[in-house]
Amino acid sequence: MSHGRIFQIEAKPLRDRLSSYDIPQWFTESVADYVSDECDDDKYEYEKLITALRGAAILREGHKLVFTADCKQYFRDKYKRFNVALENLRNTTFYDFTKSTGPGYRLTENLYRLNEEYEEKFGIYVYTNDDLIPLDRFLRYVNEGDVYYLGGVVDFRY
Repeated sequence: MSHGRIFQIEAKPLRDRLSSYDIPQWFTESVADYVSDECDDDKYEYEKLITALRGAAILREGHKLVFTADCKQYFRDKYKRFNVALENLRNTTFYDFTKSTGPGYRLTENLYRLNEEYEEKFGIYVYTNDDLIPLDRFLRYVNEGDVYYLGGVVDFRY
């Protein structure tokens, strides 16, 4: 069992804080075993987010997320691993392609790695504009200088 976090991140100052009741049902049917409001204090959770962003953003005034000139560098290592997985897929044999799929089969594993490097399904999610999306997808939309506001944090187990 592992845990991930859902961070409320909005382009405008927040009126209402995110809670586990806001999380759509599809999430607990396809990604998480459960969601919970039991998280550490906001400051600690926000610092964990900043660490995960690897220099893509800085925290200002305790709740403002400001994206840096290096905001797209977050993807640098993921891009390298994506290309490794892509190369492995290019080397798929006809025999591998015709085998059953499932755990332990190279094709299945390489497809999974490719997809996870592009958009990680487990880990950190962003709740924004009443939508729940993986952090990777959210970061593809941000640009240098963008300012967002942090709100509630929800835990989930997967």
